[in-house]
Amino acid sequence: MGSCEFCAAEAEFYERYPLIDEPVSNVRSPEMPKPLHDLAEALIGRKRGDITYDELVREINLTSRKK
Repeated sequence: MGSCEFCAAEAEFYERYPLIDEPVSNVRSPEMPKPLHDLAEALIGRKRGDITYDELVREINLTSRKK
């Protein structure tokens, strides 16, 4: 029986990083390197107008807390 590479990678990912039911509030993301931050700003600016990367992250965090 053959296997799907995508499915195998997905299964491996969830074995390493299982889903948790409880929200984790004390986890901090590492600082983004400046060149990567600048690239994200440029790409987001093209798609979303004048929104910055930091504003987008805040928007995502607020949305995920409401769920």
